[in-house]
Amino acid sequence: MGEAGDRALIRAMAEGDLEALSRVYDAYGVHAYSVALRMLGDPRRAEDVVFECFQQLWDHADRVDPERESLGAHLIGSVRRLALDELKGRAGVGAAAPPSGHPVLSVSDPWAGAPTSEVREAVREGLAGLSSEQRQALELACFAGCSYQEIAETTHAPATSVKSAMKLALEKLHSFLQVRGLVHEA
Repeated sequence: MGEAGDRALIRAMAEGDLEALSRVYDAYGVHAYSVALRMLGDPRRAEDVVFECFQQLWDHADRVDPERESLGAHLIGSVRRLALDELKGRAGVGAAAPPSGHPVLSVSDPWAGAPTSEVREAVREGLAGLSSEQRQALELACFAGCSYQEIAETTHAPATSVKSAMKLALEKLHSFLQVRGLVHEA
C-alpha cells in the first residue's frame, strides 16, 4: 500500500468508511492471523485477537500515525500486544502454557531476560539510535517472530531491503553494545 495509501485508508476509516477497513483486512488479515496463531497456538484465540485488533483499529483509526510506522507494522504490533495480553490472562488463570517451541517474553518487561539493568538500558538506547526502518524490521523479527518475507510484505519493502536493514541494525546494535563494554569479540 505504501505510506500515501496507508494515510488514505486511515483517514477513510476515521471517517467511517467500512470499505477502507475491508481493504486493510484483505491486505493484512492473513499475516495478522499467522502472527497471533504462532504466538498463541490456538486458532480460536488467534481469531479473537485478530478481531479485537481490527476492532481497535476501526475505533481508533484517528490515533494511528503512518508517519511513525507503517499501517502493517502498527497492526502486527497490536496483534503481538493483544496476544501477549491473552497469554498473560491465560497464565493468570492456570491454563496450559503456550505450545512448545513458542517462547513467551515477559509480558511486563520484554527485556527481563537480559542479565542486568545496565544491559537492558543499553539495548533500549541502541534501538532508539536506529533508523525507523531498521528498528521496525528488528522489532518485527524479534518480537513478532516475522520472517524477512513477512516483514517485506508488512512494510511493503523489497525483501533485500529488509535483509539489509536487519543486517545494519544488528551491526549498529552490536557496535553500540561493544563500545559500552557489554559485548566482546569472540
